[in-house]
Amino acid sequence: MDNQDLSDLAQLWQSAPTPPPALEKCIQRHKKQRLRLFLSIAFETLIMLLVSVWFVQALLESTPFVTQLWLGFGCVWGASLYVLVNQSRMASLSILKSQQLSQALEMHQQLLRQEIWRWDLSIKATLLFALALVLFILIQYIMSSTLAAKSLLGLLAVAALLPVFKMKKRRVQKVMRTLSE
Repeated sequence: MDNQDLSDLAQLWQSAPTPPPALEKCIQRHKKQRLRLFLSIAFETLIMLLVSVWFVQALLESTPFVTQLWLGFGCVWGASLYVLVNQSRMASLSILKSQQLSQALEMHQQLLRQEIWRWDLSIKATLLFALALVLFILIQYIMSSTLAAKSLLGLLAVAALLPVFKMKKRRVQKVMRTLSE
């Protein structure tokens, strides 16, 4: 093998297609996302089961009607959010399983759109939950003329989630813009 063959071989090796750095970053991000998706599904399933058991227990015992109503709302709200978010997660997992991520930029954009949709849904669902919690606190106040510190603390915790969800959504949108450019 002479120098010309080696230089031709080196040139051929250097001309091999390599994914752009932004695409490579996305591939690594989505590999981590697969584990997060599985863990999220498992954790939320456990939470749904616990809230459902708590609701059924409240129905069977002589729990105040307002508490039963609140737990019922939590079950319906949680179940509907659980179904919608996990459908999106399953779609993302099927995209991740297709193993076409290294070639297709559109697959990454589809995954990012799914993630943006989940964060948007989480923001809207959290706002709905906060509104229901405010109504619950007002009903409690009207019935007993006292404000429960636990309820106000719960409202504060729910309100603290909103900026976190918005920040995560903005971060994904930024990745989406970078990938689109």
